[in-house]
Amino acid sequence: MLIDFPDFIDFIAEKFENIANNDEDQENNNTKEFKVSCILNISTLTGNSKERAGHIVEIISDVDEYIWVQLIDRYACKGFIKITIQEDLILSNIEIEHHLHSVRENVAISPDVKNFILENIDLLPREIYKRLIETGLNINIRQKQIHFWWTELGKSKYKYDDDAFLSAQK
Repeated sequence: MLIDFPDFIDFIAEKFENIANNDEDQENNNTKEFKVSCILNISTLTGNSKERAGHIVEIISDVDEYIWVQLIDRYACKGFIKITIQEDLILSNIEIEHHLHSVRENVAISPDVKNFILENIDLLPREIYKRLIETGLNINIRQKQIHFWWTELGKSKYKYDDDAFLSAQK
């Protein structure tokens, strides 16, 4: 079945909704299986094949509310998204298979927490974490997340050039 890209989100949403409606009376989502296969006209998309595939995965994630990680081929739910983009960058074969399960909680760091880390960048990560908990911004944050963002946001203080030698001289 050939689908134009502007119609893709409606196509996926309809397929996903059909699965949800057909099995509404079931209590356990693990018995539901979402399978879709189609040919997608991607001539209206811009970018290289990786960027186009990323855009397709983003649309699928918006519809099914699952977070798809492109670096891993298989998941515990045995789900996969296979996107084959032809060399002419006009057509793409899409295959999706997913044994539905409850959606994982989003544990991403909010912009408020990143701003808090940036405002307290001169403190050690464990002190930032302690103060963050005291202010009640988000108690679901792990210290490793604080450390990661403390490192990322603090790079501008000491990394002046991508070349380590040049950066050390500045």
